[in-house]
Amino acid sequence: MENVPMTPRLFIRLGIALLLAARPAESASAAGPAGKLNVLLIVVDDLNTDLGCYGHRVVKSPHIDRLAARGVRFERAYCQYALCAPSRWSFLSGLRPETTGIFEFKTLLRSRIPDVVFLPQLFRQNGYYTAGMGKVFHNERQSDSEKSWDAYQDRMGEDAQEAAAVKKRYSYPEGKRPFEWTRLLRTTFLKTQVPVAAYNIGMRPKGTAAELERRRRRAVELLQQGERPAVIARILGVTRPTLHRWRRMARQGLGLAAKPVPGAKRRLNDSQLIELERLLDMGAPAHGFPNELWTSARVAKVIFRRFGVEYNPDYVLRLLRRRLDWTSHKPQKRARERNDKEVERWKGDEFPRILREAWRRKAHIAFLDESGFMLTPLARRTLARRGKRVVMRCWDKHDRLSVVSCVTLSPQAMRAGLYFGVWINQNVHGEEIVEFLQYLMGKVPGEWTVVWDRNNIHSKSKAVKAWLAMHPQVVVEDFPGYYPDGNPDEWVWSWAKYDKLANLCPADVEQLYGFVWAGLDELKHKPSTLANFIMAAGVPLCL
Repeated sequence: MENVPMTPRLFIRLGIALLLAARPAESASAAGPAGKLNVLLIVVDDLNTDLGCYGHRVVKSPHIDRLAARGVRFERAYCQYALCAPSRWSFLSGLRPETTGIFEFKTLLRSRIPDVVFLPQLFRQNGYYTAGMGKVFHNERQSDSEKSWDAYQDRMGEDAQEAAAVKKRYSYPEGKRPFEWTRLLRTTFLKTQVPVAAYNIGMRPKGTAAELERRRRRAVELLQQGERPAVIARILGVTRPTLHRWRRMARQGLGLAAKPVPGAKRRLNDSQLIELERLLDMGAPAHGFPNELWTSARVAKVIFRRFGVEYNPDYVLRLLRRRLDWTSHKPQKRARERNDKEVERWKGDEFPRILREAWRRKAHIAFLDESGFMLTPLARRTLARRGKRVVMRCWDKHDRLSVVSCVTLSPQAMRAGLYFGVWINQNVHGEEIVEFLQYLMGKVPGEWTVVWDRNNIHSKSKAVKAWLAMHPQVVVEDFPGYYPDGNPDEWVWSWAKYDKLANLCPADVEQLYGFVWAGLDELKHKPSTLANFIMAAGVPLCL
């Protein structure tokens, strides 16, 4: 048995992988390139190494033990991120999550790393036939079928628990699922030899007529190459009688040809839609509009100018949503003074150093920021009767609250927390920052690393400098200039102002104080929400 330690660039999260080398298969469709061995990679998610082949004294796993004895067993495994999708894309690419920029499930697979070569893609480029099933990348929708696989499926198996999990994974009603995959499914599987969207046993196959035709022809090709019908049926998710029926149809010449559903011809074909999307990605100012704003009327004008097709603006909205998977977005503001190169350097060099040093010191990390709340509310859309104007009666006074808060993270326990202080009709200066730091030290004694922006009331304040000189256990670090989106505490203000306290019209500043305190105290007891704030800012929960 050969024990191979993993290289620093290859990680596997909470699981095991067995790389098995077997004799080349007799079937040309399943075998690798001439003179090379077939390769089987087994990835197990959310499990530990309590197996007999790893020396466990209680667990009996004879089948896995025999499998491990024939191949290579990895002795070292690392959890590079506490979520399955970022971890899997990391070890399949050999890149850390900080490099891929993928920390959650909503980010599409190649939206951040479009040119990366994944492990199955590397085999495919070197002449291998690659086939996958189950949870390799994350699921069928994020399988990278166009570049990495010749065949891939994630259908329900015979196991009831597995079937329930797969059914739940794809059971979100339209418009309420966590992701919008219509465009991804259309573009990703359009060029695959076997469209994954068609793998649905017990129901009508999904996909265009051309995709289903390619699916049938691919099955017949595999049969002609000598592949076993049982293997093909399992990969494609069909029955063996269906395969034999397709083979008989193939002998009839056009028996496998697509039979498109008749209907009106589309006025914009697929290539024109791709060009339209490229034009829209250029931004509205590139087409003569003064501001960065796309409306259905403006898009209709661009379509008419470029393609000579006149659409009603209402139909343009349906066109963008159904065929291009475009949705409405609220743009993020970014300061012109921001140095993007410096921000990237800080994220790649300084921030990992800050996290490493905090972990070595066993220090808590605090991401600190300040904000204000006024008697005048932040207006947000609300439901009301059609045609009825909603009026909020509020004060136009300058009474206000100044709030200092920090989102904290314990590197040892991986626990997120929130601490805050509120001042009535008073601006925050260096003295208030010192008061808050003393309060924080009283709540959680020990080593601290405080990360904040370059406001004059922070590291540049004389009062803060004097206090830090007397408290060497507190280390402070500065964010790059004009980089608020890297601070998890910014999400606290967004949650409080745009969600919890939107449209709030307090009678006086004391009532405002009560609402703000109650809202922040509620958030303090929502560790999962705070963890989401931390991950949204690009901070790994597992340091």
